Amino acid sequence: MKIKNKKRIPKKIIITIVILVVLIGGALYWWFVLRNPGPVVPEKTTEQTHSEKIHSKSNDNNKNNTKNATETAPSSPIGNSKEPATNNTPPSSNTTPPETPSGTFVSNHFVNLTSYTSQNSVCHTSPGAKCTITFSQGSTMRSLPAKQTDANGNTSWDWDIKELGLTTGTWTITVKAANGKYTSTTVDQINLEVK
Repeated sequence: MKIKNKKRIPKKIIITIVILVVLIGGALYWWFVLRNPGPVVPEKTTEQTHSEKIHSKSNDNNKNNTKNATETAPSSPIGNSKEPATNNTPPSSNTTPPETPSGTFVSNHFVNLTSYTSQNSVCHTSPGAKCTITFSQGSTMRSLPAKQTDANGNTSWDWDIKELGLTTGTWTITVKAANGKYTSTTVDQINLEVK
């Protein structure tokens, strides 16, 4: 009885298939792994850049005023200790008024409701004080929830103009720091303009 020879696949076809598999695998690897540029960060609008420049000048003035006040005034019990804190949020001292709030109260002062409406707000005051940012337009008021500052006196919010309910028009930004029965308030030099 004769055994039929199995048909052999020519070496050229096998080599061609292997090369195709390697090329396709390499292309897929590049497409899904190596090509990934990471998260897409939206470009800043001219309004955001303008707002940041204004805030930078405002913060420089606030730092100079704070530095001058610190040089002439005795240190407060809350202090600005350079030693690392053992707790992220220290208990607030209710015996002295908190430091006047400073910081970038809104990341963009000129907002168009049809475009990028996300905001970041930063408040710096005494460690352990509660900070609140309020937006007012006539009798209408909207506020970010009060947050306690960390050991360095900082706190921040990521929020959205539409979600907070801010409508078109000019909004005054008022920031209040509370330390027990004591409060310190400041008004942003630039209003929030919503179009």
